[in-house]
Amino acid sequence: MKKHLIIIASIFLFINSNAQNREFFIGMFNESYYSIQQLKELKSYNFTFCIYNESENDDYPSILDTANVIGLKLLLKDSNIHFFENDMNNPKIVPVDSSKIRLSLENNGKKSCVLGYYVDDEPERINFDSIALYFNCIKKYDSTFIRYANLLPMYIEAFRATGNPADSNRGATPADYQNYIQSYIDITSPNILSFDHYPIFLNSQHSLIKHILWPSNFFYNLDIISKKSVENNIPFIYVLCPLDTNAVQLNLPENPKDIIYRYPQTPKDSFEFNYVIFSALIYGVKGLNYWNYDHWNKVTPNVKNYLSGLHKKIIDNQNVLMNLKFAAAYHKTFYSTIPTKQDLQENIPSYSAWNNFSNDVYANEIFNVSNPIQALSGYSIDSIAISFLTDDIENKYFWILNKSMLSTEMLQINLKDGCSIIDIFEGEKCSITENKTITLAPGEAKLFKAFINVNTNIINQSTIWDSKRIIGNNIAVNSTAVLTITDSVLFLPNTQIIVLPGGKLILDGCTLTNACDGELWGGIEVHGIPTSSQNIPWSDQGVVILQNDAVIENAVCGIRIGKEINIPVDLNGTIITIPEDFDEPLSMSIYGGGIVTA
Repeated sequence: MKKHLIIIASIFLFINSNAQNREFFIGMFNESYYSIQQLKELKSYNFTFCIYNESENDDYPSILDTANVIGLKLLLKDSNIHFFENDMNNPKIVPVDSSKIRLSLENNGKKSCVLGYYVDDEPERINFDSIALYFNCIKKYDSTFIRYANLLPMYIEAFRATGNPADSNRGATPADYQNYIQSYIDITSPNILSFDHYPIFLNSQHSLIKHILWPSNFFYNLDIISKKSVENNIPFIYVLCPLDTNAVQLNLPENPKDIIYRYPQTPKDSFEFNYVIFSALIYGVKGLNYWNYDHWNKVTPNVKNYLSGLHKKIIDNQNVLMNLKFAAAYHKTFYSTIPTKQDLQENIPSYSAWNNFSNDVYANEIFNVSNPIQALSGYSIDSIAISFLTDDIENKYFWILNKSMLSTEMLQINLKDGCSIIDIFEGEKCSITENKTITLAPGEAKLFKAFINVNTNIINQSTIWDSKRIIGNNIAVNSTAVLTITDSVLFLPNTQIIVLPGGKLILDGCTLTNACDGELWGGIEVHGIPTSSQNIPWSDQGVVILQNDAVIENAVCGIRIGKEINIPVDLNGTIITIPEDFDEPLSMSIYGGGIVTA
């Protein structure tokens, strides 16, 4: 829990209700000044966004111009649209000057690089009404602008969450924190949630928040906010602690005895980043903020390069990550994996205990629940957590996390018969085996998509697939709908695209291929009416258009006109004799008449 903020680096999901796609934006928050060179450096490390204090820079127009040229987006801290909290002992709603807010919005809001406004950091419950005034002004100007305030963590004094001074002598309970989050949502109507939590820090001298609480409710905090995110359909951001090459000590001016410092044995490398980033990802986070003070430049080049690569992986898979809804998580043990505190049990919800895993509906669909995961010789599963998530069409996903920051683990995943999985971040070919071996570096997690039964998803409106994806169901393009594919699509065995009469499939420079080595996918069926017109507008015909060197490969049949059916053995009273050496079933097509152009 910070008392003074200097720099925050951020990765988060921007939501624009007028846009078809949502994207992760990766950036840096600096309360003071960005040079043009710093902006260019951020871009080189795959940052695409920064929170920027426009009032601190006389060369602000040049900054805007540079951001536009290099493709860096800005979330602004504007002195007219930033709330400064009042004293708990003198609670009141701070009036806002709507005319000044409107002027700032008019001056900045029309710039293409401006995404919205940062309004407050760690507001207490008594400040929500004031924040709502700022949010309302922003929303009235442009409802798609991000309205951003970063909320308190779970390890706080209760009165900060409840707004009741009588609660000043106790810590917040899970119920207090749940009510705090929901009150913020109900009062301010945000379009994004954010909170901070620093599990790798130790606060040993705070009068209320002893060291056993400071790091130990991290996963409980993630569980609460992720469920509030799903319940209210608002994505959430996790703000992680500063991770530097040196131990950090901060003497807070209001309380010199309140000293925050790093665990002395915590490894100061990429494994720390792994631990906090992947822990948040397994709970369905849609953004990550690095509370880095001003130490980004002190991070070693190797770690910077590692983070740049991780940023790219997140961006490359944003179409999957942004649609995931957290369902449940299970931890093999509740003992902390943070070095020097491994004798402490973490405060994790009891329903996340490992003995509940075998009763989970998703676990029973995907895993051999009697022995879902086992360690190879010399390794352990004691630091493992597994979470389940779904997307907007109920596809099933699961993360496997290695919570240890010290040990690499090699594990065998034991799947239920007939289940197949694909490693999303690695983009590997699918595994249709009873078990799969994986390696997890310290703090690392892997995301898998599970394929259980083949169903048919119907596309009823014009849709564009412009990023790589893996398909485990049949896809039917309905009448009047158009499906345009511009990137690679990988299909599981026995899956296909069906273009119904009046539907249209446009393959524009894409590749349609198999997802599983050695297993063909079903290809494309084009349905139509043979007796109807073959001329434009093809209203009775399914249509497939191939352009810009589109490729269909590794399919049973690339494109079939009509639907294949088996010929009956008894045809008009005549028994058809099939030669003994004829291995394929006799078949014919119906619904012919579709159109294919290339």
